[in-house]
Amino acid sequence: MGDAVVAPVWYGWIPMLTSRLLMKEAVEDIKRQAKKAGDREFLGVPLGDQSPQSETSLASPAAIQEAKKSLELDPEDSVLYYTRPFSDKDQKLIRLVGVVLSALGVARKVGIFRLDDGQPIVVAEVLGITETGLVQFQLSRGSATTARDVFGVVRDLYHEHVYTPTGDFALLPVAARNQAEGIAGVWSQYEGKVILYHKWIRQDIEEKLRKSRVTVRTAWDMFRLLSSAQGEMVYGLSFGHLHDMDEGKMRALERSLRSFQVLESEVRGALQERGHAANVSLFVLTAVMTLLVSYQVFQAARFTFGCALSFSTMITVVVLAATLGWCWWTTRERKQ
Repeated sequence: MGDAVVAPVWYGWIPMLTSRLLMKEAVEDIKRQAKKAGDREFLGVPLGDQSPQSETSLASPAAIQEAKKSLELDPEDSVLYYTRPFSDKDQKLIRLVGVVLSALGVARKVGIFRLDDGQPIVVAEVLGITETGLVQFQLSRGSATTARDVFGVVRDLYHEHVYTPTGDFALLPVAARNQAEGIAGVWSQYEGKVILYHKWIRQDIEEKLRKSRVTVRTAWDMFRLLSSAQGEMVYGLSFGHLHDMDEGKMRALERSLRSFQVLESEVRGALQERGHAANVSLFVLTAVMTLLVSYQVFQAARFTFGCALSFSTMITVVVLAATLGWCWWTTRERKQ
């Protein structure tokens, strides 16, 4: 008889800017917002913009009970159930998700099931999650094509992003023989982003600037691309620092970040020559970048210091401050 086929081990990284992954704090926060359905069961987990009320009603109790059989729970486990789309082509294709948590709030198993009857599509064992956000998992049921969906579930549980099934350049999990290979696989994606972003974004922006008239929408598109690119480079540098990447490799991302900052300055200068559109565009960029940074600060403050403000309240404050600042700046420009 031949050797048994061993399922590959997958690695993925949960993007973060903190020095450690706040696993227990994130799960406790989710449990407080979810609907408790039993001693250790929670329904309608609110991730991103998902509503606990509407999400809970999508899955029948019978489907959840059937899904539970595939999760093979231990007595001390907690389970989070919710529904979400997994297809960028069909947002109505909803699946039931079950995440098994240990007593320490660490995801140890993930299942994705059919919504109507709770039959498993994929079940994965989470072998480990490091403080640096590196996730290691293995599929016990399902095909390799579902590894991305499994990783997306774990990532969003702790990262609390609004889920988009495709994402422009989302990090994908990589199959590897060991952790070192897994880290190298994630890093290579960031190196690929440097090339891809510079080729695609610079070409796109140069094409937009060649037009005789740049609308506010066009300016927004340019700054949105630049904001995304800089954010990716910042996350890449965070990954490199957390996993002790070679300084030579890190410098490539540092140069890329500086390059995007220079390009942003060039775009701003070009728009300023074209009049009022520049003022609006600069305000949009400032607001977006401020919100991105503020969200990270908000998350760290909430978990570390128990901040009572909601994120929507924080957004209101930040946007108001940015608006007042923009009004002051444009008034000053007109006086000059």
